[in-house]
Amino acid sequence: MGRWRIGLAMAAAVVFAIVAIPGGLYWAMTAHFNPPPPAAVAHPGADPLTAQREDIGQFAKLVALDRSYSDAARREANAALVALASRNEVLGPPRLRMALMQVAALADNGHTAAYAGKGGRPNAAPIRLYDFADGVRVLRAEAPESDLLGAELTRVEGRPVAQVIDVLSTYRGGRAEARRHWAVGVLNSPQILFGAGLARDPSVAAWTFRLPDGRTAERTLAGEPQADEAPRPEPPRWLSPLPLPNEGPGWRAYLPADARLPLAWRDANRAFRFAWVDQGCVAYLQLRANADVDGQSIAAFQREARRALKQRQACGLVLDLRFDGGGDYTTTAFFARDLPRLISPAGKIAVITGVDTFSAGITTAGFVKQAGGARVSIVGEPVGDRLDFWSEGGSGCLPHEKLCLHYATGRHRYDGPCSDWRTCYWLNWLFPVRVKTLEPDEAVPLEFADYVALRDPALEQALAVVRRPALAGVAR
Repeated sequence: MGRWRIGLAMAAAVVFAIVAIPGGLYWAMTAHFNPPPPAAVAHPGADPLTAQREDIGQFAKLVALDRSYSDAARREANAALVALASRNEVLGPPRLRMALMQVAALADNGHTAAYAGKGGRPNAAPIRLYDFADGVRVLRAEAPESDLLGAELTRVEGRPVAQVIDVLSTYRGGRAEARRHWAVGVLNSPQILFGAGLARDPSVAAWTFRLPDGRTAERTLAGEPQADEAPRPEPPRWLSPLPLPNEGPGWRAYLPADARLPLAWRDANRAFRFAWVDQGCVAYLQLRANADVDGQSIAAFQREARRALKQRQACGLVLDLRFDGGGDYTTTAFFARDLPRLISPAGKIAVITGVDTFSAGITTAGFVKQAGGARVSIVGEPVGDRLDFWSEGGSGCLPHEKLCLHYATGRHRYDGPCSDWRTCYWLNWLFPVRVKTLEPDEAVPLEFADYVALRDPALEQALAVVRRPALAGVAR
């Protein structure tokens, strides 16, 4: 009986260790890397200046939680917040928003960003813009402005569009490509332009366009309120002419709805896609997120993709991550690492990336590159962040202004070692990524002429890469 009790006690201790230790580590990781936002201090009925100072005070507390600021940047951010709080004038929502966004941008970190809270989305003129390699073009518009479809934006409030983009880019941190991408996404907002000192009126602004036939068109457009459920400013989605959920019947797209779109732009509301290219032996996989999306299960998709690749061996594979804005990299870690083993041993993989490849999308590209080595080529445009960035953290909103801040607390470094347990995200030690670079091996921009011709040059080049015969005796 004594031995039985000892054995039972030992078994209980083992079970306790198996359950308690991982649970304790998870709790500790969550507490360290996902601290909750501090409670906001707000006095009911506060006058506008007091309310503004309470918002600035709360923003300062949120900034203090962010670990991505360098010492010099933190001093600059704190000084800017003190200066804002000491002002005796009420800035108004657009100018206060942009002033606080500029403080967040001092972190120079793609994940550290101020964003609209519930009911606080900035207004937008009835046009949607896309940043092609050869110019900013109108790809969607409400019916009264449909003559602008395909037009190139050349000036905003009388200023050259390049100058306006440069100014707006200072309100975000991270890579220059990603900052420009954000700037183009908000070019159609009079409130944003006014808050940045680029327009005289937060409700209306003037734009100048070069129409497809070469004529110049000047248009003064009012900014329309944007409901929380309205389509978000996601430029990749503008490439598809299909209607967006909650878009409304009055919107028009540049391309006709029945256009024979390239593979990557089809079924734009599908988050995940698997296909055999031209019924051949090259497999095409597209991920638009690292999470379940609108009832679409990423785990189920990966199971089906594995099954398809085991039933029919692929001679090459294209992994399209151009529109993968991230999520949870653990959802794709094992699948991404296994991809080189799921195709022919001599098969190549082309990973298509772009500025919208962000966060866990970047990590997924790193997993594949690390696993496949010389068999993997990066095609397209640079990813939307550096290989040394800060993520995790949490979000908090201001008590009065409808603005929130995402503060970053965990460092991800994929191009070198990261060993400081206080800053390096612990989960990365279980899912390590070590790559020298994710810069494109084959740089392929998208120009407007390609779009008009219904060509996807990045996919065309990716297919050429995976079909290219390897040189005998030469490592790639």
